[in-house]
Amino acid sequence: MTLELTIRGANEDDAEAVSRVILAALRQTNAKDYSQDIIARVEQSFSPSAVSVLLRKRRVSVAVVRGRIVGPASLDGSIVRSVFVDPELRGHGIGKRLMAEVEEAAHAGWCHRADRAVLGDGRAILRRAWIQAGSRQLPW
Repeated sequence: MTLELTIRGANEDDAEAVSRVILAALRQTNAKDYSQDIIARVEQSFSPSAVSVLLRKRRVSVAVVRGRIVGPASLDGSIVRSVFVDPELRGHGIGKRLMAEVEEAAHAGWCHRADRAVLGDGRAILRRAWIQAGSRQLPW
């Protein structure tokens, strides 16, 4: 299935939808790698009100399919802080497109390197992206 995917900058009106995607990803994807206590603590950082604050502090991009936000990615200076994809739409290249978007934004801001903090199965996704890009040396 080919998705008509657009990526745009997030705004404060997106806070609830961004929170929904992040919480779904935490509960369905990251839950297999972390205890319920850790997931519960991380969830507090991504409530709609917490996301609203983050949207004012970071550069956040969102992936949109048919008018619905299906993934956010945030850049804090030169650090990619988070990339989440709606668990129902994983495997369609959404995370890869979001990573490309925030890395491009980091480089446009004169960063020579975009650092990533990776949780759970994110390493496997990044490993595939590096290999597909022709890199032989992984960043970890």
